[in-house]
Amino acid sequence: MSSRDMMIYTAVSSLVWVGFYYGYRFLKLKNDMLGYEWFFLAVSATNVILDKAGVFEFSAYVWHYLDTFSKLFGVTVIGAIGLMKVTHNFELSKGKEVLVFVVALVLSYGFETLDFMRAALPVASMLAAVLFLIFCGCIVQQAFKYKLILHGWLMVVLIVLNLFVAAIQDFMVLPNEDTAVFFNKWVIETFAWSLIFTEIFYVYRALARKKGMA
Repeated sequence: MSSRDMMIYTAVSSLVWVGFYYGYRFLKLKNDMLGYEWFFLAVSATNVILDKAGVFEFSAYVWHYLDTFSKLFGVTVIGAIGLMKVTHNFELSKGKEVLVFVVALVLSYGFETLDFMRAALPVASMLAAVLFLIFCGCIVQQAFKYKLILHGWLMVVLIVLNLFVAAIQDFMVLPNEDTAVFFNKWVIETFAWSLIFTEIFYVYRALARKKGMA
């Protein structure tokens, strides 16, 4: 196994751990939207590892599908709704939460299988990421408002990093992309996701405590 492959496995494994561990912790905080979406991220990353290891051929379809789901709807729409519990004291009923997941999964299937929708996927993914990161600006504003200075600046740095990731994902070619050990899209994107999804949990919990919600 090459050094590049080892680094990719390490990066993807970090997302598996972040997804399962912090998904469970979000559920403990009674936030099902974020908890289950973080689980989807972990399952997707797990199937990336299984696919690249050649364990299950079906894993390639699973992670492609869940990756589309998370980038278009899971992290973005569902993530924003989940975060609104602490930012705006807004929470959907359990039935509506299930409906949001079902609709998002169906639409994601359309983006994976219908040619006219698949053609729009790169632009749609980038727009969804940018809109979510703009919403994260609300988290930053509240972090500073409640004197959570470290969390505020960490979110600023990670938002900028993930805006860069959104830009390079489908629209830029990195130098030596196929051979670079560290500076390749797999490693940059996955570590960037792992970092921001970790920090989202901690800033969420800190805000919830400040507001007497946890």
